Formats: sequence, structure tokens, C-alpha cells
Amino acid sequence: MVDDRENLDPEDKKEDSFEFDSAGEAVGYISMTQARVVAMRTAGEEPGNYGAGFKGIQMVFEVAGAEQDSEEEGGLFHIRLSYRPEGTFQGQSGVEEFILTDVGEIEIRQVLSWPAGESVTPMDSETKIPPDPADSRPSYIAGWRHALGSLANRDFALLWMGTNFAVTAGQMNQVARGFLVYQLTDSPQLLSAVVVAEVAPLLVLSLLGGTIADRLDRKALVIVGQMVLGLNGVFIAVSVATDTITWQHLLATALVQGVAWALTIPARHALVPQIVGQRMIGNAVALAGAGMSGSILIGPVIGGALYGWFGPGGVYSVIAGMSVVAVMFTMLVKRPAVDAAPVKSPMLSEIASGLAYIWHDRLVQVMLLVALAVSLLTTPLRALLPVLVVDVLHRDAQSLGLLVSAAGGGALAGSLAIASLGRKGRGLMFLMAGIFSGIALVVVAMLTSYVAAVAVLAIFGLGEAGHRVLTQGLIMEHAEDRFRGRLMSVNEMRLGIAFLGVLPAGLAVDRFGIEGTLAVLGVAAIVASVLALATQGWLRRLQ
Repeated sequence: MVDDRENLDPEDKKEDSFEFDSAGEAVGYISMTQARVVAMRTAGEEPGNYGAGFKGIQMVFEVAGAEQDSEEEGGLFHIRLSYRPEGTFQGQSGVEEFILTDVGEIEIRQVLSWPAGESVTPMDSETKIPPDPADSRPSYIAGWRHALGSLANRDFALLWMGTNFAVTAGQMNQVARGFLVYQLTDSPQLLSAVVVAEVAPLLVLSLLGGTIADRLDRKALVIVGQMVLGLNGVFIAVSVATDTITWQHLLATALVQGVAWALTIPARHALVPQIVGQRMIGNAVALAGAGMSGSILIGPVIGGALYGWFGPGGVYSVIAGMSVVAVMFTMLVKRPAVDAAPVKSPMLSEIASGLAYIWHDRLVQVMLLVALAVSLLTTPLRALLPVLVVDVLHRDAQSLGLLVSAAGGGALAGSLAIASLGRKGRGLMFLMAGIFSGIALVVVAMLTSYVAAVAVLAIFGLGEAGHRVLTQGLIMEHAEDRFRGRLMSVNEMRLGIAFLGVLPAGLAVDRFGIEGTLAVLGVAAIVASVLALATQGWLRRLQ
């Protein structure tokens, strides 16, 4: 790679001689022209991820734009470079952005687009730049008709189908297990214990699962998780058929399933970028979120209906069968190429290095903190819906189901919308999603109309999905592949921690009522999101 110093402004050339430390960072406060030099120097010496089609091809860089935030926003420099293959190039240049602090440290580096066109020289004859083999056709262009773009990739489509079968089976399992535990024990406490048995491993073992995902074959780990779900289904179905089922069996299988999810879900998330390539990560993550929202929407309905028609044995037989289908789809996925050799360092060392990566990476750190704050404040709504339905809206359990479905429908629509919108304005959308969720909480706290509540829950689901999908997509796009498993494990822990917010929210309902509690939570979510919007200018501009 070469940094095209001839394209620097005369002032930039004068300031090209300021000091750098041993790590390559500028010494002292820098000016705008010096920020340009840092960006050009870094681009020339440390090539970015410009796609497999441009590996080994020399690039020429030019400053395409530069601006600085106000002091209130941290005074960050935003430098955009256009780049193209060296020699005669016919087509559109790519764009890369650098976000630097006022002392020359690079906070964020992101490739916004790749070059598209034909390179004439220095190659012997006119040849087209080869496409990235990981990217599917048609190329992703923003718009509803390309919202399903990643599904054109055979391997992603297979993984997507396998995941949706497994998630739907998992949702059926939760409904059937809850009914069965309560029928066997008539004890809310034991029912809660079984639920906690599946959730607790996500908090305790997710970091270990993320580290394993960065060390071992991610596809194989996904299959293991799906097989555990199927084997649990077979065990429970046989126990029901032989009339030997006990609540202890259900507790044990819930714990085993929770451990399996904790150790394999990070691998499933981290496998997606390996399959679709850098350019399609955002679209693929949004489609994965849409599929999960759809599974969460229909899984409980199917599970409840089968339980009523065929009993628990019938439900778990179907769950086992769906798990087999999930495994078959996933086994057909071609094992993606891995750039680096498997990690050989100690497990605890790898966990520590993953946490250190988060600590020193501003984008990952800020996004996880903002997402955690909003999740803690908005997640309690789902757990408190029965109170809202009975005490405020004066409706029954069937009405509760429609409210849950409305939120799921909003989440599905939100995921598909993000899949269709491309790479523009995603940082702003991430922040606005938290505001929308908070507003929905405040509004639903003031409602007495059930129909209006259904509409507001759909908006809540829209914001919730936006936050979840964009958090995962932007972090995975930004992160190095060798850390993606660990980063996704921390994200899973965040989702688990968010459920802890239900406990104080429940205590607040006893003292202040459901309306007051939801209103306070909603206002707090809005304040947290607006504060991030006002202080993190770089995040607003993140593409």
C-alpha cells in the first residue's frame, strides 16, 4: 500500500514532520492538518480490510473530507480517505474513515465502501478487479428489494434455516416445559427454578463460550448446540411415554440446554461474518434477527397448540425432529476459510485478552454500555405485561398473547427494515432506537385502551430489535475476526444481565404501581439515549 502524499494540501506537507511516539501516535495535541497526516500515514502503512478481491493490490489514498466535533462532543477528528488501486483505474473509488482524538489516537477506523470498476495498469491487460468470493450476488444495494440480499449466499441461507428451526424448537420447549413443570408440581417457585436453570449459564459461562468460539470450529459448535436440544427432546418424550417424568428431569435438561446455549451461541453469531464477508455483515445480522423474531413469534403458538392436541410427549417428539432438521441444514454449510491458525494460549489468558480488547476499543465499549443501560431500563416491560394487562387494561391471558405478538411483529419489521437500509446512518439509528423504546414505555404507562396498547407495543418491538440488531452488527463489522466470539459472548451476557432489571422493577410496581414504574423506566431510557446522542458525536456519524 502507498499513501499518496502528493495529494496532501501544502499545509499538510509542512506538518508532516511532527513527532510520533514508538507506537506511531502523534505527540501532543494535533491540528486538523496533522490529523489528515495521521490518517494518510496509517492507511499507507497498515492496509485496511478492502476485501479479498484487493489483497496484494497497491492502493493510492486521497483526503476526501475532514471535520472536527465541538469540544462538548470530545473534539474528535473525522477524516475520510478515498482510495483506489494504483495505476489507471476506471470506476468508483472506495472510502475509508478515521476518527481520531485531539492527541492523534485512532479511536475508530471503518471501511465505508470498496472500489468498484476496472484496473487497466499496472496489470498487463484490462482486467476487472476480482470480486470477494465471500460476497454473494446480487450485490447489496439499499432498498426493500435487496433486504434479503444475504440469503443469496447458499451457506448463509442454510445456516439461517438451521438456526430458525432450532430457535423455534427452543421456543416450543420453553412453553411445553413451563406447562409440564407446573402440572407436575403446582409450584411457581419450582417453575421459576427451572427457568433460572436455563438462563443462569448464559451469565456464568458465556465468556468461556466466546473464547471456545475463537479457538475451535464454529460450525461444529453450532451443531453441538442443536444436537443437545434434540437429545433433550428425545429424553423428555421417552420419559413422558414411560410415565417416569419428574420435575427434576426438566430441571436437569434445562441446565444442560443452558450450558449448551452459553457455549455455542457466540460461535453461531461469529460464524456469520466468516460466511457472508465484511460488506454483508449488517444485512446478514439483520436477517438473522428477523428470523429469530419470527421464531419467537410463532414458536410459543405452535408449542402451545401441540401441547393441547398431543400432550407433552407429542411436543417434545416434534422438538426432537425439528432439531434433526436444524442439524441437517447446518451440516450442509461449507466450512469457511480461517485466516489465522487456532489460538494455542491458555483459556484464561484468552478471556482476559477479549476483555482487554473491549476496554481499549471505544466503539465496542460505548455501544455495549449504551445497549446495557437501555436494555436494563426497557426489558422489564415484557416481564410486567401480565400486570399491565390485568390491572390496567382489564383483559385476559389471550389478550396478553396478542400484546406479546405485537411486540414480536414490531421486532420482525424492525429487523427487516435495517436489512433494507444499507450502511447509512446506523449509528444514529442505534441511538434513536433507544429513544423509541423509552417513548413507548412512557406512552403505554398512560394508556387505558387495549387497542392503542397493541400499537404501542409494536413500536416498542421496533425499537428493541433496532437496538439488538445494530449492536451486534456494528460490533461484528468493526471487530477483528479472532475476537468476534468473545465479543458476542459479552453481548449475550449483556442480554442476560438486562433480565436482572426485572427484579427491582417488580419491587417498584408493588410500591408505586405499574403505570408509575413504566413511566420512570421509559424516561430514564430516553435520558440515557439522549445523553449518548448529545455526547458521542462520532457514534451519531457512524455508518
